[in-house]
Amino acid sequence: MRVFHVLPVIVRSLQFGPDARSLYLISGPIEGEEQGLELLEQAFRIDLITGCGSHRPFSGSEVAVFTPDMRWLYHSVSVAVSGGELDLRRMNMVSGESQRVYASNVPYPHAAAFTPNGHILAIGGVHYSGGDGRGLLHRLDVWHVCELDPIETDAHCLAYSPDGRQLAAGGSGYLGSGTAVGIWEGKRQTKAFAGPAEFVMWAADGRLAWGTTDRVTTVQPTANESPRHLENTGGHLTGFAFSSDSRRLLTGSRTGTCSLQDVATGCVVASFDWGIGPIHSVAFSPDGLTCAAGGEKGQVVVWDVDT
Repeated sequence: MRVFHVLPVIVRSLQFGPDARSLYLISGPIEGEEQGLELLEQAFRIDLITGCGSHRPFSGSEVAVFTPDMRWLYHSVSVAVSGGELDLRRMNMVSGESQRVYASNVPYPHAAAFTPNGHILAIGGVHYSGGDGRGLLHRLDVWHVCELDPIETDAHCLAYSPDGRQLAAGGSGYLGSGTAVGIWEGKRQTKAFAGPAEFVMWAADGRLAWGTTDRVTTVQPTANESPRHLENTGGHLTGFAFSSDSRRLLTGSRTGTCSLQDVATGCVVASFDWGIGPIHSVAFSPDGLTCAAGGEKGQVVVWDVDT
């Protein structure tokens, strides 16, 4: 087990690089700074071999997401700053240079996700213009810098399937919809499941999972099966990740524990408390050999799966 420290921030998002050698982090303001909304403001890269890292601050953002090759960070500029419109920027993770790539009067962004090839960026949010409060899902072709037709749906969390053909959009329920997760192919919704969802993720084998504070639900959309509930999350769920073979699910909780569950049986095969306080993000390495968890005070724990 290794512990890395960055600035005294809450690690909101955690992701291994494609070669499993580096960790990429997204966090909010430095602890103790004056803040209103929980905006994202910091991006980090940690070399797991040398322990060296780099830090890139960016404008306070509702959403921020790395491209799949981890070379760029796409992020919004807070609507409070940009005058109520979506102002999307792209930052080079090596040079730190930033440029505006897209602007729209909708939505107030809540979630963002890239296709695995980095071609399409989906952004979900709410259209407050005129007080209608519609949920809108925008899809941007970042290669050709153009927008595809938007979809009207509650998109509190987003994830593209491993082949990039399907987009899962999870709803929080605050827009009055009974749908938790809708699966979209283009503008056509192919599946829908009931109940709220705060997190959504695909496994490499095409299994879909979504989570709330107390459980994770999984389903194989291509099979005629009912969703299964995994409730051994260790407390208030804050994130989860699949192993590369899709057999294990790593969960993190505000109680400070991380758990590994067998997806097929729902049994907990290992549980860890690394003593870094509440867990805010977790990740599996692409080779399935290493796990990571991000906590408070800029602490990140990395450990071998067979620990």
